[in-house]
Amino acid sequence: MRRAGGEPALPPGAGMDERMLVRIKYCGGCKAEYDRPELARTLLAELAGHLERPVGLAAPDQAADLGLVLCGCPACCADRPELLVGADHWHVIGPELFDYHSVAFGALAARIAAKLRQREGN
Repeated sequence: MRRAGGEPALPPGAGMDERMLVRIKYCGGCKAEYDRPELARTLLAELAGHLERPVGLAAPDQAADLGLVLCGCPACCADRPELLVGADHWHVIGPELFDYHSVAFGALAARIAAKLRQREGN
């Protein structure tokens, strides 16, 4: 069985304590300047390496440890409080933006991991 995004599903309770669950929301894509689903796949894979633990997508009925809003253009219209539910905290990603600060796409996963470690006190 596979979960959203094509990743293998874990048996109930298997490895859930160590797995970081991520919720991803996308803008409508009216002016997308990059391939948002491809960036999501890349970020999940790179985050796992930076955090040295498995990272996967949260199921719709699961609480997530992290939420990412992937906005296709600098307007970041999907950064709306009523949309940012189902995760402990959220980060807004735009074209070479991380929480409205300029960050190259290749550095996003490292920046997210650093924010997570900072929040956890590590």
